[in-house]
Amino acid sequence: METSKMEQVIRAEAADYRIRSRIEHKYDVLTQNEGEEILFQIQEKEPVSALRLKPYSAAIRRIPALPRNNRLLSMADMTRTDTSIITLTGENESYQRRALEAAIAYQDAMGIPCIFASGEKEQLLTEYGFGTVLKLPSYRINQELLSDSLLLQARISGSIEFVPSYIKIAALRRNGLMELSHFANTVLCRKYGLFMIRGAVYYEKMLQELEADGGGIYLIMEYGNLKGYFAVDGKGEVRESIFENDLECERYLIKQSGKEKHVMARVGNLTQLLRYIAGKGKVTIALQLTDDVNSANNGYYIWYLDADGSRIERIAEKDEEIFRPELNITIGQLITFLLGYDKLKESLKFDSIYVINPVFINEI
Repeated sequence: METSKMEQVIRAEAADYRIRSRIEHKYDVLTQNEGEEILFQIQEKEPVSALRLKPYSAAIRRIPALPRNNRLLSMADMTRTDTSIITLTGENESYQRRALEAAIAYQDAMGIPCIFASGEKEQLLTEYGFGTVLKLPSYRINQELLSDSLLLQARISGSIEFVPSYIKIAALRRNGLMELSHFANTVLCRKYGLFMIRGAVYYEKMLQELEADGGGIYLIMEYGNLKGYFAVDGKGEVRESIFENDLECERYLIKQSGKEKHVMARVGNLTQLLRYIAGKGKVTIALQLTDDVNSANNGYYIWYLDADGSRIERIAEKDEEIFRPELNITIGQLITFLLGYDKLKESLKFDSIYVINPVFINEI
């Protein structure tokens, strides 16, 4: 078994090497691993970084869906997929454009369904087929309930009683990482159709970073049961929070107006992404798709959907002149629809498509 796993790892690394070599040659870029990230660089006298790509393991709603039988959703209702978050670096936009093309081609070749990015450079990313799929609110600690001295006391003593007395605020310790990971993934799979899977290592790294900055991760306990948590830095800015009940979040945290984070996404590998999109009954859509970055996606298609997922079939070139698409969209419009942010068309047919919604991406 161990030999088989090792062989799989070796084959995967060899495939990645071949793909990256091809991408580097075609787009005249360099790629280099740095920790968990891949740097896309442009060669000058020394390599100049233009983009960072960080792979993630995500959970996405299972297609076809498992029978519910009046049970709560669980991780059994999710399937694991790979995704990534990209960050543009440096000031040279021409380098960023070249790196973007290379990164998109790399993720397509690797079979990654979709790619995420911060919306800080929205105009540039829109040109490359990204669309806004989420607006994340920003939070601060409610200082009237959770003063700096109270949180410091929780860090020193481990936990403190709150008001009412059956509530405790506990500072996360290393021996609680697995429990927190289980709690977060359980809550997220009940609320969202797509999210990044959180493991013990994820929280361990976050805790190290926050503690070094004077912050920490704090758990809300009721009658000894975990009900939610928030991760906060030394300035009181909340990096992440997950609660069973959203009303509880509003009690402990204050939403900051005008500080929303825009999360953008784009299609990586179109075939892989459409596997996770289903229809209520059998649905067929005539489609013209335009992708200014990945020309392989351009064309006329028939989009077939049913309860088991979906696929597209390209129309033969000889039939394109007589083909009448009922939908003419860009790759950016497609991703905002597939991730549940925008509608494509007001009709019962399009309302019968089960998209990936809602999405929870706060690692940006």
